[in-house]
Amino acid sequence: MKKVVIVDYGVGNLFSIKQALMASGVTPIVSSDKNVIASADGVLLPGVGAFGDAMNRLREQGLVDVLRHEALAGKPFLGVCLGLQLMFSKSDEFGSHEGLGILPGVVRKFPSSFDGQELSVPFIGWNFLETQKEDSFIAGLGPESKLFLVHSFYVQPEDPSCVISTCRYHNFQYPVVLRRGNVFGVQGHPEKSGLDGLKIYANWLNNL
Repeated sequence: MKKVVIVDYGVGNLFSIKQALMASGVTPIVSSDKNVIASADGVLLPGVGAFGDAMNRLREQGLVDVLRHEALAGKPFLGVCLGLQLMFSKSDEFGSHEGLGILPGVVRKFPSSFDGQELSVPFIGWNFLETQKEDSFIAGLGPESKLFLVHSFYVQPEDPSCVISTCRYHNFQYPVVLRRGNVFGVQGHPEKSGLDGLKIYANWLNNL
């Protein structure tokens, strides 16, 4: 059986994610051990909260280098919610913070208004996925598929070709499902998104 590690650095909905992966027939290991992460077939980086605090926790636990190495070495790597944002070069959340640099780009706050409509943050709720390109990561998902999201910031990749699906906050369109080779990311919470979310996790596991 493939070995999947959920990175435990004190930030994230670990139990729910573990249960979601188990629904696909995989029993993941929850660990902050660098050797366990390095020996895994796939790595999942969760996260909730503030970008800067999360990066500080990763640094304190000595996980930055191993996470960057495993992702850039070609291992299937999935960032979920804040975990997706941490994979980017930097974030503007409460100042400027350096990220893992796995995906070139910046994490930005939603504008206060767009197209004449106010965008209050955080955005909390369900949102429809809008497919931008076909990919096995979203196999089985269609125009009625939805994702549960809780966030005030969104990712802005340098390479737009890595964006698979987007959502809209009123008319403001932003990336929510991304992939560049072995690196995958979801802005929302698949573990809280019913069958659609379970499909996302199952599709990622199929890449192991």
